Amino acid sequence: MALKVEAQDTLRAELNEEKSKNEKKSKDEGAKVTITNKADEPPFGLKLFPTYLVFKYLHPSPAFDTITITNILTVKQAFKMKTNENKSYSFRPSVGFLAPGEKVAIRITYLNHKDRQGPPNEMIHVAAYHTASGSAKSNKEAFGNGKKKPDGVHHFYCTHRVDFAGEVGEEQQ
Repeated sequence: MALKVEAQDTLRAELNEEKSKNEKKSKDEGAKVTITNKADEPPFGLKLFPTYLVFKYLHPSPAFDTITITNILTVKQAFKMKTNENKSYSFRPSVGFLAPGEKVAIRITYLNHKDRQGPPNEMIHVAAYHTASGSAKSNKEAFGNGKKKPDGVHHFYCTHRVDFAGEVGEEQQ
């Protein structure tokens, strides 16, 4: 009677597990920096995933990241995405409505400028706003033409992982 022995390469499994942990840790390292809301800004009441942005790109190409907003409230919400530098970031969609339980994926594009020598200034960031929309027909109407304070605000710190074309080419040689 022959015994079947299954040999497991435990060392390799442990190394692969450690490697995947390190990759995840390095990807998120520095990415979870939060920007505190101002005293008059209420916390974001909808569900956000993730709560930070990481843009990985080869300079001077653009970079992309995606967030998901889920309406966990019982009333219809209007949302809008903004930045303090429109030349650097764009959003698809940038405004919209969410029924209770509905979710939307928002693609954020970092429009990398060829003349920029590195990642953008740390003061440049992205923000998400939401407010109860009631029977509003447009986002402008829901936000009261800029006169109504939003019901919630979340500021995203944008982490940039940049590779420069010359450096990548040298590594490959």
